[in-house]
Amino acid sequence: MSEEIARAAYQLWESSGRIEGRDLENWVEAERIIATRQIELAKTAQKARGREAGTERTKVIALEKDAQSQKVVRGTVAKRR
Repeated sequence: MSEEIARAAYQLWESSGRIEGRDLENWVEAERIIATRQIELAKTAQKARGREAGTERTKVIALEKDAQSQKVVRGTVAKRR
């Protein structure tokens, strides 16, 4: 991760006109940028996992309802005979 921060700090240094003496500021800003990016990626992954879990839960509920309705139908048919 420190290599990623170093690359980001270097890009900040270059984009600011290569001003000397701002290495600490560039490094701290690069850390902030990388940390923010990682937080956003984690949130996106968490949302994706939540959607997958929700989809699976919906499938389970649908299967349970289908199984219950089949039991009722079978019970009704059996009673009519």
